[in-house]
Amino acid sequence: PPHAAIQLAKLSGFSPIITTTSLHNQPLLHSLGASHVLDRSLPPDAIKRELAKLTQGKPLEFVYDAITNTDTAALAYDVLAPGGALVLVLPGALPASLRNEGDGKKVVEVAGNVHMPANRRVGVELYARLTDWLQTGKLVVRISL
Repeated sequence: PPHAAIQLAKLSGFSPIITTTSLHNQPLLHSLGASHVLDRSLPPDAIKRELAKLTQGKPLEFVYDAITNTDTAALAYDVLAPGGALVLVLPGALPASLRNEGDGKKVVEVAGNVHMPANRRVGVELYARLTDWLQTGKLVVRISL
């Protein structure tokens, strides 16, 4: 979930952590480690302008698209620095026509099932730490219905 991604980014030392969401979620996302929260309902050009302000015009080196549809993947790829990495949670969402092999941008499509052979090692590492993270409040699970 996007909320867990913010906490994991913070635990991993990423900074700044900039997210897009409905603004009513802003206090929660700040409490989980987001340094900046942008209104997801802004048009892509407005989001790009806000990102440029927050990063002093530098493109982002790492983008995690927790929603991943054609529009979000395209925006994420566009704001990504040459040589940067983009993680998409839905395979095939980024149109091939937008990719430019010469820019060195790495696009990774992930599947979060820790039982898949390729994810087994990270699953073992995650579950070895999970109880401590939950007990110490480093990772907070929020369920909304």
